[in-house]
Amino acid sequence: MLAEQEWQDALATANAQAALAVNHYDFLQGSLDADDLAMALVHTEHVINKLDGEDGLLFGDSNRDGKTQNPGDGVGVRVYLTDVGDQLLDLLGLTADDVNATDDVKALLTAIEGGQGAASESADSAIQLFSADNADEAGLMADALGQGLAELQASITAAMDTVAGLQP
Repeated sequence: MLAEQEWQDALATANAQAALAVNHYDFLQGSLDADDLAMALVHTEHVINKLDGEDGLLFGDSNRDGKTQNPGDGVGVRVYLTDVGDQLLDLLGLTADDVNATDDVKALLTAIEGGQGAASESADSAIQLFSADNADEAGLMADALGQGLAELQASITAAMDTVAGLQP
């Protein structure tokens, strides 16, 4: 089970991996600005693999260049968020819909759930980029990915702020 410091560490790592995904989203945008769809799709693969982790359904060679690339740590943002939520519930002896949970615990679980949803939406948006025929078309699709990543970071930040004040 995760102790409070381990929650903070796991959320900090999820935050760092999400920040790397945002960096590669920025690289993706730079590639699209340079009209380089192939390189944009390499960075799209990086984003997906950071979000999903090596055991995730979407992890792999998304751009089909023969190389599975993951500049992340291999675990995946979604895995970190799931682990923190599950371990918190286990430690406190609660279920996800337990009315006995404190407001802080409910806020933390809501933030984690929001982060998981944003990570899923981001990965789904990223997958759509592989259907683009050109950089202009991909650019229109990339906006949804950027919004999802911003929501992901906001959810992780909210969770980290809640954990900082949580005393199990």
